[in-house]
Amino acid sequence: MVRLSDLVKRFGGKLSQDSASGWAGDPVVSSVELDSRKITGGSLFAALSGGKDNGADYAQAALGHGASAVLSSTTPGFGWQGDRCSALWLHSQPRRVAGLAAGFLHGSPSLEQFTVGVTGTNGKTTVAWIVHALLEKLGRKNSLFGTVEHRPFGGESVFEGMTTPDAPYLHRALSEAKAAGGNSAVLEVSSHAIDQERCAGIFFDVGILTNLTRDHLDYHGDLESYIAVKERFFASLGTQATAIINNDCNYANRMASAARNGGAKVVTYSIGSRADLVASQLKVGPLGTQFVLQGMGTTSFDLTMPLVGRHNVENALAALAVMLLLEASPSVIAEGLASISPTPGRLEPVAPALLANRGFSVLVDFAHTPSALENVLTALRNTDPARIICVFGCGGDRDRGKRPEMGRVVGSLADVAVLTSDNPRSEEPSAIMDETEAGMAGGNAELHREVDRRAAIELALSLGQTGDVVLIAGKGHEAQQVFENHSIPFDDRQVAEELLS
Repeated sequence: MVRLSDLVKRFGGKLSQDSASGWAGDPVVSSVELDSRKITGGSLFAALSGGKDNGADYAQAALGHGASAVLSSTTPGFGWQGDRCSALWLHSQPRRVAGLAAGFLHGSPSLEQFTVGVTGTNGKTTVAWIVHALLEKLGRKNSLFGTVEHRPFGGESVFEGMTTPDAPYLHRALSEAKAAGGNSAVLEVSSHAIDQERCAGIFFDVGILTNLTRDHLDYHGDLESYIAVKERFFASLGTQATAIINNDCNYANRMASAARNGGAKVVTYSIGSRADLVASQLKVGPLGTQFVLQGMGTTSFDLTMPLVGRHNVENALAALAVMLLLEASPSVIAEGLASISPTPGRLEPVAPALLANRGFSVLVDFAHTPSALENVLTALRNTDPARIICVFGCGGDRDRGKRPEMGRVVGSLADVAVLTSDNPRSEEPSAIMDETEAGMAGGNAELHREVDRRAAIELALSLGQTGDVVLIAGKGHEAQQVFENHSIPFDDRQVAEELLS
């Protein structure tokens, strides 16, 4: 616990002394919260503006729940009348300072844990999953925060609804993990999280770039703004960190330069081209992939993993670079990679026992961008299936420009396309499907339209024949389907298994 004035001295801004408006005093602060419903006595409420809500509108409620002070860029439009002092911390960058203050209050727990941040358009979840598993193979006591789950060491697995949780949550979770003996953490770092300063106060030992293609333009506005946000992450790593960069990414040099300019060391990886760590001689099969690894001070050695596709070799390379930074032996790396379990919702097999006598396979994948779909469909094509039957759709209230591109990819790489709803949100599902179908005009895929996702999956399964692969794309591990005013339980894996049963 610290006095609010001490936080102001450390992180800037000013402490309001306008007692006429009810803002006065120098209270003790014990925690930082962004949600007024989570306030406890002694909390500093960060009243942040958002896309839909303005945190200042909840300041009075936060104070009523026991907040000792409010952090804001503007003065909330009310006076507080009560029998105790309350204080207002005015700062021009409240998002950032909320994270910095939370980290300070918790003793900067990331400084005492080997912390890895993974960012990029596709592959973040798989890279984080592999890094987490390999760190455990090294005997590390590890936390994982990402799209599938938030799992602090020594705590329960939960999911707060965001790939990267907010900064106060992260610092609190890392502090609890440290108290339980945790000594490392892996975080997926989304572009939203970078823009919204959710990692403020987190000290990364490693920052990983998987790739950069079009995504989240509904939020960032244009591709350059999206790339610039990613660049900020690498520029912020600092002198004690290492940036691990996919050299096959079009923006590799830009991200590497940002990292170097900030004082970080840079390590590059690639499939077949010049880089610090290289994979070559890929052999992709239906049950896994083999390749030769060379670089970062090691002699070449063979590796096998139960993950399919060139894109997963890229994902593995990023994780292996982390292991080599920690001086893991080739034998530990080989054993760990060979025993990796599939990432939930990423080319995850569905009900193999039920399909044993039917001659075709069913896979679920989260691929929801044109590049991700292309990677997954290409990986499946390289396993030499009789046909690829792809169930897919596009999300509502998101970047509309990628819809025809996704249609183009499926139309050209799948044999049969079953176009359906994803998470339509506030949009009309059939209108989304029309925009997606427009991109399929030049493809050769046999097209079926079915707006009901369950019926679409049932149709795809009914079309499966010997040697086929049915890919259900877009939602992966997600357990609900989101409409305008409600959500329904919906897990592609569970639905497919029920239909197969």
